[in-house]
Amino acid sequence: APILGAAQAPAGTADPTRVAELLRQLREHQQEKERIRRALERVSEELREVREGSHRLFETLCQSLLGTTLGGRFEVLQRLGGGGHGVVFHAVDRRTHRDVALKLFRAPEAHRGSPPLDPSSPQLGYLSHPNIVTVLEAGTLPSGLPFLAMELLRGKNLSDVLVSRRALGRPLRVEQVARVAHDVCVGLAEAHRWDVVHRDV
Repeated sequence: APILGAAQAPAGTADPTRVAELLRQLREHQQEKERIRRALERVSEELREVREGSHRLFETLCQSLLGTTLGGRFEVLQRLGGGGHGVVFHAVDRRTHRDVALKLFRAPEAHRGSPPLDPSSPQLGYLSHPNIVTVLEAGTLPSGLPFLAMELLRGKNLSDVLVSRRALGRPLRVEQVARVAHDVCVGLAEAHRWDVVHRDV
């Protein structure tokens, strides 16, 4: 039988030098992962602070618009509502003395995803459908933020209706839900026919 020398490792035993090298590489890899994780956390925190700062500035701007006239035409009366992409105001068109809905869009960098649409798109003026609000004018503030003037619709917000009906224990019937969904889809189909994509439905 062969004699095992002092420098020989038994069969099946890992080379200590190779094991040490693998452990060193593993530690370096874990350290690099930790550095990357911390860097991503810092970037995420900076982005959050930028978004919050942009949101505060946008809200301040919205407050300052009350009582002013945009585009030399639309007098802003009151805020109606808002969301992730912008704020809607009740305004008056001083040329026609018509009540309008004025939507002011946030800066592009404030969106978590793509903006809902391009307010300067000429296709918006072509949209004419019972299920789509009529766009009357598109403009831009001196700050560069775009806005749309649209017909002002009177009625109830669907989300408010759903909440109130649920609170009363009287949710919408299936045929009512189907009719609402059908009307939304028909309106979207017409918008798509003119290459307008809402991106916020």
